[in-house]
Amino acid sequence: ALIARKGRFDPATSEREFKIAASDYVTTVLLVPLLGAIAPIAPSVKLNIALPYSDTNKSMADGELDMFLGPESFTHPDHPSELVFEERHVVVGWSGNPHMDGEMSAKLLSELGHVGVSISGSDTFIDAWMRETNIERRIEVRAPSFLQAPFLVLETNRVCVMHERLAQSLAGRLPLRIAELPFAVPPMREMLQFHATRAKDPGLTWLRNQIKSLASLS
Repeated sequence: ALIARKGRFDPATSEREFKIAASDYVTTVLLVPLLGAIAPIAPSVKLNIALPYSDTNKSMADGELDMFLGPESFTHPDHPSELVFEERHVVVGWSGNPHMDGEMSAKLLSELGHVGVSISGSDTFIDAWMRETNIERRIEVRAPSFLQAPFLVLETNRVCVMHERLAQSLAGRLPLRIAELPFAVPPMREMLQFHATRAKDPGLTWLRNQIKSLASLS
């Protein structure tokens, strides 16, 4: 911590590599735009991005990660975190799916086949919330990431419950339709977490500010 506070960071000349754990969803909606934003001002700064895994919290505690980006429920209780943005969930289906033509009801949503997502064998935010509120879905296909899920509803009558930002991004590239969920789901709080000893690390502080500034524009 003492070394980090005394160090200097010049984004224009730094060749530092930041190790970040983030889902494919966060990478797509936040880190991809971030790379474009910082390229002119930090041309040699590198991001080493890994998917969250079962020992992400341990890696954070051991100082092996510079940053974790993920839902608040997955953050480490002993280290500081900052809200990046809040995310809604929506229903996504193929544009040729007749069940996406009208309003999505709770009954219809429970009857349709679903593409579910399991990252490193763990429940996602929406899976955990639905289980806790006793809302049942018929999962017919299980995908390892949210980025793959929309492709798996194409040419079928299946649907996927997923993040609105990612759904909107992909709907401009794929034949998809988006519907509102028929019940209220609390917003997912997407957090930025770092090791307590790195709170005054000038390089990490710079990157945190870049991410929060970009998120505030979305």
